[in-house]
Amino acid sequence: MASVADIGESRARTGSTQFIVTLDRAEKLRWKTAADGAGLTMAEYVRRAVQQSVEAPTASEIAEAKVLAAAVDASVDRMAAMLDRTLARIDAVVDPTREAARREEILADIQQRGLVLDLDRLGRRGA
Repeated sequence: MASVADIGESRARTGSTQFIVTLDRAEKLRWKTAADGAGLTMAEYVRRAVQQSVEAPTASEIAEAKVLAAAVDASVDRMAAMLDRTLARIDAVVDPTREAARREEILADIQQRGLVLDLDRLGRRGA
């Protein structure tokens, strides 16, 4: 076990200070059992518990986060609706059956006018 001098020297090196807490026996037993279960010394367990409490969000921070979360949810709903409308418009423009029907109209128009579209000849021109 470390001597009082060793503990004092260690505190001086790390800049730590001692804080004394008074507990009844039942509280000490509960905290000791919890610390042991976490694999920590009681001092480290208490230090972490206090630090966690200090870093916990305040009621106003929680309320603000709820407002922001609601705004995000509403934005996501609007974005999803806009995306659905955009996809519907794309589907209407790129509908394969419409493309095939339009292709047939163009080919019928070409044949009706007596135009000849020689793709082989066009391909050679670029070669």
